Amino acid sequence: MAPKTFILPSHISPWHVMNQPQSNIAVLWLVLAWLGSNPVCADHVKPLIFADHGRTNYRIIIGKNADYGETKAAEEMSHFLWRMTGAEFGVVRDSSVPSDFEIVLGETNRKRMAEIPDDLKTDNWEGFSIVREGEKLYIMGNIPRGTLYGVYDFLDVELGVRFLTGEVTHVPQKRTLTVDVKSRTYGPAFEQRTIWEGLGGSTMIVRSRMNGIGFIVANSRLGGVKLIGEKVHTFNALVPAKEHFDEHPEYFSLIEGERRSTYDGMPTQICMSNPDVAGVALKTIRGWLGPQVKANPYDKYLVNVTVNDSPNFCECDSCMAINREEDCLRAGGTMVRFVNTVATRLAEEYPNVGVEAMHYGTSIPKKTKFVSNVLTRIVVDPDYRVPLDDSSNEENRKTLEMIQEAKEAVGDGSLYVWTRMFPFGANSYVNPHPNLTAIIDCFRVMAENGVRGLFIQASQGRGTEMQDLRYYLLARALWRPELDNREQMEEFCRLYYGQGAEGVLRYIDFLHEQYGPTNWWNAPSSDTTAPFDEKYLVEGDAILAEAESKAESDEIRRRVATCRLPIWKIKLDRAFGEVGKVLTMPVEWSFKIDPDDI
Repeated sequence: MAPKTFILPSHISPWHVMNQPQSNIAVLWLVLAWLGSNPVCADHVKPLIFADHGRTNYRIIIGKNADYGETKAAEEMSHFLWRMTGAEFGVVRDSSVPSDFEIVLGETNRKRMAEIPDDLKTDNWEGFSIVREGEKLYIMGNIPRGTLYGVYDFLDVELGVRFLTGEVTHVPQKRTLTVDVKSRTYGPAFEQRTIWEGLGGSTMIVRSRMNGIGFIVANSRLGGVKLIGEKVHTFNALVPAKEHFDEHPEYFSLIEGERRSTYDGMPTQICMSNPDVAGVALKTIRGWLGPQVKANPYDKYLVNVTVNDSPNFCECDSCMAINREEDCLRAGGTMVRFVNTVATRLAEEYPNVGVEAMHYGTSIPKKTKFVSNVLTRIVVDPDYRVPLDDSSNEENRKTLEMIQEAKEAVGDGSLYVWTRMFPFGANSYVNPHPNLTAIIDCFRVMAENGVRGLFIQASQGRGTEMQDLRYYLLARALWRPELDNREQMEEFCRLYYGQGAEGVLRYIDFLHEQYGPTNWWNAPSSDTTAPFDEKYLVEGDAILAEAESKAESDEIRRRVATCRLPIWKIKLDRAFGEVGKVLTMPVEWSFKIDPDDI
């Protein structure tokens, strides 16, 4: 144990002490010893006593005119501290009389963000600071969403609360709660943290500290980056062929010597080298942007300027010359220049509106980079069975090279990624997908290589294969990509599957070790379950059946049994049409996660 440091009051010098009567010196040393065990200057290292046998001296303080996000932060802090300790943590405004025992959230008359020490500040928009002063604790975000996420992070890191699923939250029970908290700050590495379908609804998404559900912001009242207008593949919305083609065919792709609005059953792209096309697109964007873009200081806005979901790019002389100049085999050069034109002119009118672009079927140009108000999204599908920086994996080597090339090309802009957790041709999200073991590792490498936003296309619909665990790992990776994948997976299983956890983990290891190395990722879309043989069906089901038998409640048994659905589905698929085959299924077949259809 380190020796204690005793600090003399400023009006008492060592000389003063040595020249006192012996009795006075003894009294002084007693006083100094008491100060050493209860020093004001050492309060920052002494645990806070939030609750003692279900009672607390603490109150939660918010500003007199607190924003919705700060009020929500106070409600959540009070709720989970009550669930943990049984103590009532009242929420009051900063007009109340100050006390020594306060948890202060957001900007108040107790402290402003400007008063926080510089080393505890972050310029991350959704970042926050946790500041310890004496017995008081301050949690303050740069925006109200940041304050709320600071509360969730404090509940997670300091108190051990785990938001497992929309229905299940692990809250440690401690009627006497001492918290060893030190001042710290945090800003998430990814500024966009979105899964296509929000598991558990908006509340779970926000508690997991993600900020998007599909193409919309998660709980828009908290502020955030909001996408205005059409969401993706927007060229046809920006310059609609049905409105412009008859009068201005030159706005659209020249293919095989003819201007076309469609080709081979698909729409064409716009002619991005035509100077008039940017003006038409800007007129459409102005129609999307209403007065709301200037109404909330906590909001930022994006408009999507991305190519159509089509390979039919323009082959006119001007477009081809630009792409040759940019050393692009595909239309990346014309796309970058077109987007820059739109973004530059838009910034003159709307400084808080950015432009999202996407390299989709286009090459990355070698010359022109995006301007600062453009974020570039690339589509990458790494092999999530292994870390992204595993150079022995050809797929990941190429993916990482693409990310690094794109980062170099974005210039002053930001790099975002759209990624899919499953083969594009997967015919069922219930089928086995052994790609759980390196999710966080892959996201960590993306962050290290300049990726600042992630949109994840994952399984959609409840009850799909290992969905609860997969979503938990994705959310943890989006918020803190430096976490250990295996540790997070084991913790989730033990908290969610109870006494069945060891069996579920054994099944996960069996699935990944035996079938991860197979070619399941590139299996024919007609039968993506082909690599999963009879051994998988028999041994995998036996492992999970044993895990289910050890579950301590009906609810835990149902959670474990849901892990068996991929096996049972494959059995059913393969049994159809096999006349005379006897297929033994479980006695009960009553899977319905929401039995009351709420």
